[in-house]
Amino acid sequence: KAKDDSHSIYEYAGDFASVVGNGDVRVIFYEMLWDIACADGDLSESEKKILENITRHLQINPEWFGVFYRERFYSGSKGQTYSARDDIADAYSQLGVSPSASDDEVKKAYRNLAKRYHPDTLKAQGLPEEMVARANERMSKINAAWSAIKKERGL
Repeated sequence: KAKDDSHSIYEYAGDFASVVGNGDVRVIFYEMLWDIACADGDLSESEKKILENITRHLQINPEWFGVFYRERFYSGSKGQTYSARDDIADAYSQLGVSPSASDDEVKKAYRNLAKRYHPDTLKAQGLPEEMVARANERMSKINAAWSAIKKERGL
């Protein structure tokens, strides 16, 4: 139906954001858009532009573009290099904190995310199983980020 009307993908994203108040769910949806765009194994320039611009309409942090881009194209695939510094920068992005955040701020961010992405919490919100499964994948990445930061900081 959407293919045959005059609304843009950005209008649909804005509508989605106005209906779905949970920012974590909007990030999960954004990650699903990445999967669709990369389904053919590549990311065209037009797909890349849409994914860069749609974060504003989904009302999510634009840093998610870089996180998902690096996950798909710089994690040892296609011969690109990915340094330990990039890994730790992504770890902080995953937790939504800056590298200059205090240990307590980082711990609090991790605990907050762990609560928000807990499967029982999301099921109680009525999310479909596919999105709960996505949230579990996101939680794995959050746990990995937390582990990397703990190791880097000696916590």
